[in-house]
Amino acid sequence: MPIVGLVVALLLGAVLIWRIVAYIKAGKAVADTADDVKALLRRHGWRHRLAPRPIEAVKDPMLMAAVILMLTIRCDRDVTQEDRGKLAAEMMRAFRIDQQMAEELVGEAEFLVRDVTDYPRWTSRLAARLVPLCTVEERGDVLAMAAVTAPAGEPSDRRKQLLASYREAARLA
Repeated sequence: MPIVGLVVALLLGAVLIWRIVAYIKAGKAVADTADDVKALLRRHGWRHRLAPRPIEAVKDPMLMAAVILMLTIRCDRDVTQEDRGKLAAEMMRAFRIDQQMAEELVGEAEFLVRDVTDYPRWTSRLAARLVPLCTVEERGDVLAMAAVTAPAGEPSDRRKQLLASYREAARLA
């Protein structure tokens, strides 16, 4: 009889240890789930801290000017390799930068304006942010660069509207 009691006690002990291990694993699973929820909430918070569009995060005046010029080109048609070359050459001349830097600015500007459809609004917003960073002459240079990079012929109504919104926002009028 004592052997049977010993076997039953061992079985009860084994069952008890098995249940304790199961409860520990369940507790760890709950803790992991809580960590996952915290991480999800943290990612959600960071996502909302970022600018909804990358174009809103532009702080460099040269890049702002490149974006404005890219917007003036894109308002009429798609950007061609010739347009990229003209824009890079004008930026090299006006900003006194090397060719690689100019091409990088043109590429980044093209990336930033790829989804833009409301050209006058974005031109105005960028020009208004350009005002405290640049002198009147520098803001006027951006307008002159827009004329150089423009396609041959009479500017379209959209382009005229875009340049007018730039003049107004950049306080050049």
